[in-house]
Amino acid sequence: MEQISDIYIFLGRFHALFVHLPIGFISLAILLEIGVRWMKFERYMPVIPFLWMLAAISSIVSVALGYSLSLGGGYDEETLYWHRLGGFCLIGVTLACSFLTWSRLPVVPVFGRPLYLVFVAAAAVLLVITGHNGGSLTHGNTYLTEFAPAMLGGPKADTTQGAKPKGPILHPD
Repeated sequence: MEQISDIYIFLGRFHALFVHLPIGFISLAILLEIGVRWMKFERYMPVIPFLWMLAAISSIVSVALGYSLSLGGGYDEETLYWHRLGGFCLIGVTLACSFLTWSRLPVVPVFGRPLYLVFVAAAAVLLVITGHNGGSLTHGNTYLTEFAPAMLGGPKADTTQGAKPKGPILHPD
């Protein structure tokens, strides 16, 4: 295996910082779309194309940094594959949403609106799945359910009685 330059690992560690930018931009764009449609917040509609543009740009940066981070290894390969694929798909979806909201082509108002709404829904689904996979890579598959009540899918109530959260990770490698 070829040795990875430390600069890639160094830059990759900024993925944890940048990944929250597209999450916020995509979430806000989706919430504004819902608000504009059902809650009559039309005055915020001009912000939506700008949010999709920011989401696309920050997604590209986040995926590039995440890819750099993944070069260091140490991650579950299958989860990493799906997380990476979701990140690349999110780039495509946010670029499509950005294009459809900024485009002045005459066919966009006729055919673009239904297609745009499909891309918005895809962005929401991809955001959840990709975020879940990223969280699983970082915290492990049982992070959310480890202390959940049994009725929410957690372990049996008597198995975690008196359990304390784990201490800090001393050796992340």
